[in-house]
Amino acid sequence: MRPGGLAVVAALAMAAPAQAAQAQDQIAPTDAPKVIGTFPPSGSLVPAGIGQIQVTYDRPMMDKSWSFTTGGEQQFPEVDGGPVISDDHRTFSLAVKLQPNSTYVVWMNSGHYQNFKDEQGRSATPYRLTFKTSE
Repeated sequence: MRPGGLAVVAALAMAAPAQAAQAQDQIAPTDAPKVIGTFPPSGSLVPAGIGQIQVTYDRPMMDKSWSFTTGGEQQFPEVDGGPVISDDHRTFSLAVKLQPNSTYVVWMNSGHYQNFKDEQGRSATPYRLTFKTSE
């Protein structure tokens, strides 16, 4: 091997994982998991008290990976325990305590928090859920 040849081989070997990661980042947005339903539905009025938030995705998701976040907006509900995933790995449920006459904003993935991922590791498209509670 000629002088410097080893350095070129090492540089190419280091570039391969970076190119693979870049290719993963270039997956079309249509390939990202999407929210297909929530409870409560976005924009709804629900009773105050103990309840739950549910989010359902269009495909099976990783079971120990989620990001229920505030997105820096308004009031986030008081959480009572961690999320529970359905047997089909599509629906996450989060027990919450809701105050009367309040507006809540909950993001599923937002900013740096992108942990709702499908079983192939693709982050879900961020989704903003808003709802209000009655008095």
